[in-house]
Amino acid sequence: MVLLALAIGLMLFLLLNMNAVVEPNVRFLFLSYAAPGLLPVLLITAALSVACTLAALAVLNARGRLWDARRRRLTETVEQEASRLKHGGLPRRAAPQPVTA
Repeated sequence: MVLLALAIGLMLFLLLNMNAVVEPNVRFLFLSYAAPGLLPVLLITAALSVACTLAALAVLNARGRLWDARRRRLTETVEQEASRLKHGGLPRRAAPQPVTA
């Protein structure tokens, strides 16, 4: 319900300010506009923020997958070493011989 009210409010704001212009020059990364309309500026800003958010989420997801792979590899290595030690991986020490004089 709150989301619907926010969406309606945003749409009313955009409709009422459709002919509004931004007074200073607006500079994007490679483009510059002299007194652009408010709606294109808001749409471009929203699109860039969504793209940057998705890129950040992709980086965090990849980092998590790398950490999981590292943790699995470490666990497998420890399990292999434990199995090797458990099943006679180390040579047994010979019993000490009595000293005869």
